[in-house]
Amino acid sequence: MTVLDQNLDLSGQEKHRLFTLYNAPAFVKTAAEVLIHGDEQLAPNEYADPLRKLYPCHTKAAVWTSAAFFYDCQNELPPMRAATIEDKLLKAAEIFGIRREVATIKQQIKDAQVDDLSQLPNEKFAYVVTNEDGQSTREYPLRNALEVKKAAEYLMQYRDDMPWAMRNTFATNVLRAAEEFGAGINDVRDELEKTAGFGLCSASDVVNALKQRARAARLNSDMQDLTEGLEKLAELINNNKSSMLQRQHMLVEFLDDVDRRANWTTRYNSDFSRPEEVIFGVTEKSAAALASRLIGSPFTGNYYQLSDLEQLPLNKLAEVMGEDMADAVSAGGVYIDTEKLAAVIPTLPREDADMFDQLTAVCGIAPFASKTAI
Repeated sequence: MTVLDQNLDLSGQEKHRLFTLYNAPAFVKTAAEVLIHGDEQLAPNEYADPLRKLYPCHTKAAVWTSAAFFYDCQNELPPMRAATIEDKLLKAAEIFGIRREVATIKQQIKDAQVDDLSQLPNEKFAYVVTNEDGQSTREYPLRNALEVKKAAEYLMQYRDDMPWAMRNTFATNVLRAAEEFGAGINDVRDELEKTAGFGLCSASDVVNALKQRARAARLNSDMQDLTEGLEKLAELINNNKSSMLQRQHMLVEFLDDVDRRANWTTRYNSDFSRPEEVIFGVTEKSAAALASRLIGSPFTGNYYQLSDLEQLPLNKLAEVMGEDMADAVSAGGVYIDTEKLAAVIPTLPREDADMFDQLTAVCGIAPFASKTAI
């Protein structure tokens, strides 16, 4: 390797590679060129290698960039020289308060340079399964942004061949690594979040998915028991949304098992939605769009549409939750102001949140979406 630091990287290709693979911090990405490279006015003592004027350390952006270049080629340097350079880099990192960031880039590059994957810890892989003999199978290393993106692409292509538990773990690990390396996965992030189980559950979507599968099963004489089971579960959820919808992982695992037994995974994107697209269909992104009309409590996991809560009688609210709360969320003591209610519901303690859910159930108001309660 001929490139040793950012100033010898005349084309900028190595800097781009390092910044992309290892998620350069914001203070580096936004820094002016002179803060990263320095200029001819830099004194020798402002370099980690003052004799050769390599690895400028005059700013925190320069220190991080120099550290990235140094650790990327450290093994090619004489040990004594490398030790001297690293010592000066670490002292500069301490001065600028970025010791943690430099330690992170050191570890990331060290992991990426491991050719023997058996030397990597389990958390550096997208998927790890251990059999009864204690032997582990590990797939798709996650050592940098490029590997994270490749793992995400692989999951999106082959997820229908994976059972729920496998693709759930795979997606969770990919999202974690994407955050660490700043990997460019925005084109599939929404799907990854659903597969990782990060989303709300819409009652109507779940009921419709169950009924759709029940109708499909009815066409096969060998699936009559499955038809009855799906219809009963749909009815149970429809009549008891609050408690059933909080069992999201149980529901998605059940649907996944049904789809595999019936060979319906081959009909995704045409006839059926994937289980996670139903059970975790309201992701953080879509929930943000719904935020203006959805309110709920993290304690119960139930979220209501504001338009539905307009039907809640003020006198019933006062009777169950108390006059003080009724006054706090009413419009002139005549009817409920849903905007005021939206500000109060998320702050209710667990016992009061449970009482509110009981009140809505009595009044025939069902949650729009649910997620596992905290």
